[in-house]
Amino acid sequence: MTTQHDDSAAVLVVYHSYNGPVARLAAALSAAAEGHGVTTQLVPIAELNDQQLLQADGIAIGSPKCAGHTPSPEILQLLERMSAMRERLAAKVGTAFSGSHSSFGGQELVHQSIFHAMLAANMLVVGTPQPTDGYSDFVGGVIVDELDAATASWAAALGARLAIAALWLRRGSAII
Repeated sequence: MTTQHDDSAAVLVVYHSYNGPVARLAAALSAAAEGHGVTTQLVPIAELNDQQLLQADGIAIGSPKCAGHTPSPEILQLLERMSAMRERLAAKVGTAFSGSHSSFGGQELVHQSIFHAMLAANMLVVGTPQPTDGYSDFVGGVIVDELDAATASWAAALGARLAIAALWLRRGSAII
C-alpha cells in the first residue's frame, strides 16, 4: 500500500508478522506517519526490495520477538542486506517496533538489535518520546488480538516522530 503526498518525505514501514500483532502495529505506525504529511509505503518483508529502502527517507522495521528475544530470521536477513548498503543508507532515519502475543518482555532486545543494525548502516535512529515525569515503556508494541488504546497511542507517537524526523532531514529544520 502506498499513499502519495506532494513534496514530502517518503517513509517505508517494513515488517514481518507470523500471525498478526506486528502487522497491526505496522499499519498503525504507517497511518500515523501518513497523518503527518509524508508518503508512506507499508510493505511485508516478503515483498521488500532494496530500491524501496534506498528511496525512503525514513524506515521503520518491525519484527516479532523470536526465540532468544531476537528479530525473526527474515528481519535478520534484511539487517545483513542493509549492512552492505550502508554508504547509500547514510543520513536516513530509522526506528524499530515489535509485537507478540505476550507481555513477558524481550521486545527491547529486538529493538536494540534493529537499532544497532541501523546505526551500523550509518542511519539516524529515533525512538518514542519519553515523558518528563513518570515511567514510560520505550519499546511498547505488545499486543494480543487487537490494538488497545495504549498500544495504538504508542504506535501513533512513533509514527509521528519518524515522519517529523524524515521531513526534517528532507526539507531542513524550517519545518520544526
